[in-house]
Amino acid sequence: MVFNRRNCIMKRMVGLILVMVLLSACVLVCPTSAFADSNIRYELERVREDFEQYGIVKAYAGESCIWTYVTETTPRTELETISDLSVYGSTVYLVVNGTLIALNGENGREKWRRDDVGAGNSFVIDYNGTIYVSGFYGPNLVVFSPNGTELYREDNDDYYWVYDLEIRGNTLYIYYDSVTNGVKTMDISQFQGSTGIKIFLGNQELTFDQSPVIVKDRILVPIRAIFEAMGYTVHWNGRTQTAESVKGNDVITIKINQPWISYKVNGTTGSYQCDVAPQIVSDRTMVPLRAVSESAGCVVAWDGIAKTVRITYDK
Repeated sequence: MVFNRRNCIMKRMVGLILVMVLLSACVLVCPTSAFADSNIRYELERVREDFEQYGIVKAYAGESCIWTYVTETTPRTELETISDLSVYGSTVYLVVNGTLIALNGENGREKWRRDDVGAGNSFVIDYNGTIYVSGFYGPNLVVFSPNGTELYREDNDDYYWVYDLEIRGNTLYIYYDSVTNGVKTMDISQFQGSTGIKIFLGNQELTFDQSPVIVKDRILVPIRAIFEAMGYTVHWNGRTQTAESVKGNDVITIKINQPWISYKVNGTTGSYQCDVAPQIVSDRTMVPLRAVSESAGCVVAWDGIAKTVRITYDK
């Protein structure tokens, strides 16, 4: 009797181990490099069981998980129905089975969702927060404002099976498989509300290939453009997410999602605390204009009526 009981226990243990192995084989963990304005990182886990799957989004502050969001369960198909994550400001976006979902990055609650975006396998966000979603087989492109208002929709048989989107400047590139060249372009300036802000360094108006954005009442500009205008050379370290701007013996260092700018300028060493941390927007490193300018020893003046920034810089 003892022998049979031991056999039974052993069989249950073996069965449990097999179940655990099978379940672990069904789970695909896809950590993303998505960060919000604050030092929060987000990870997506796709859980696949039998003929169904669902997604789990987790937010971490350091090593602590501060919230978890679980998507609805969807059928497993030959197409991936759960997109990767994307973050703009303090909002986390993903597409689940044809539905675009916007989550509050601080607490994980749904801000809004929009159905009927097709088999959305790819989406991008421009520097103003406008969202562009593609589907494998229609609709081929849907455009939403940051608050979820639909701005544009196209379902065109000429470019069936869209598989990727890319933004360069004010041009959206739509890649698809149904024609020889496989790419369509669109001018997206029609969807982008300009901030209307002008920035002067001395008497020279600065131009940017990516327009300045406003985050929490702070103006952010592309780091390379502003520092190169002041004569600095910018060195980017993708592994550490750090940018070091150098001019002679002067060095200014920023780190993505960290609110401190360290500097050594004119023999003075110190740090500057930003209200809004440097961040990546549409693959560009954006930095708070006043913080980096004052770190470099500039004087910054804002004219709210003319929406003009004037930077006085002693070269």
